[in-house]
Amino acid sequence: MRALARLTFAWLVMAGGALAAPSAPEAGSAVPGDAARPRIVVAFANEPRTAPGPAGATGSRYGGDGYRISQSAREQARRVAADYALREVASWPIRELSMHCVVFEITNGRPVEAVLAALAHDTRVMLAQ
Repeated sequence: MRALARLTFAWLVMAGGALAAPSAPEAGSAVPGDAARPRIVVAFANEPRTAPGPAGATGSRYGGDGYRISQSAREQARRVAADYALREVASWPIRELSMHCVVFEITNGRPVEAVLAALAHDTRVMLAQ
């Protein structure tokens, strides 16, 4: 499962590379220096609140619980951001992989490689790229 999660995450990062790459700011909409901040994608465990229903099932599970982010995943993302001087830019859950992905900006000028190396040893983090 972990190998599949890594492969899928790597594909998502490559496919969504535009998120991680700084883009040209719109006229008058960005704070000076924002475009130069490097971005990383970090994934946290996001266990579903309820077990998914069987394939093809309807009824009370038809609406499902949506793409919700667990309180634990939200708190882990908040704490990691505080610990590593990161600012959340965007986030989304991947229900099928029980992951919550967050795009962070590195706000303290620390090199991307150093932040990723530190996150690789952080037990709260599933993946970081």
